[in-house]
Amino acid sequence: MTEKLCCKTIGVFGDGACERLPELIHCRNCPEYARAGRLLFDRPQPEAEREQWTELLSREKEVEPAGTVSAVVFKVSSEWFALKTAFLQEITDLRPVHSVPYRSGDTFKGLANINGELLLCVDPAPVVGLPTEPAAYRRMIVAARGAHRYVLMVDAIRGVNRIAPGAITKPPVTVAKSPSALTSGLFTLDDTTIGLLDEQLFFEALAGSTAG
Repeated sequence: MTEKLCCKTIGVFGDGACERLPELIHCRNCPEYARAGRLLFDRPQPEAEREQWTELLSREKEVEPAGTVSAVVFKVSSEWFALKTAFLQEITDLRPVHSVPYRSGDTFKGLANINGELLLCVDPAPVVGLPTEPAAYRRMIVAARGAHRYVLMVDAIRGVNRIAPGAITKPPVTVAKSPSALTSGLFTLDDTTIGLLDEQLFFEALAGSTAG
């Protein structure tokens, strides 16, 4: 069974050499991954494995602290930010952005086609008070709050993280248009300070930056 798991050799858990990976983004979107999963359930279960799972399931469960925040962490210009996953719809590689005459600029870049739908595309750097660095764009995040959906052009993504409430501290009181002006708290991830965005302030700023 082990040799069939190409996801561990050339897929996302291996060296990433699979020629279909750029198209599929993740191995879970590949028919081969699903087929391997069905074979895994069909195999006989060794006695040692049954004993191991029995022991694991009998352990006392760890209770996640109330108020734990799940957020996607991404880089904008020189700073790292986090947005609660409740407002995250999709992460994708860069797509073509079609400029809108007399409207596209440093912040509102134009329209991006995401799964057949044209969405407003924004560089969040000016929104949070940071300089724009066009050459650094690497990924896109589709974020939504209510009926408002935006494509954010970001430099890097560190995935989804769960932050304990005790790990989040209040941001310092600073002047408007500083990177912390739109954050509701700060936390540390691998010695890097992350600003947790205040979703109401952030989406209001996005709306203002794309208004005609």
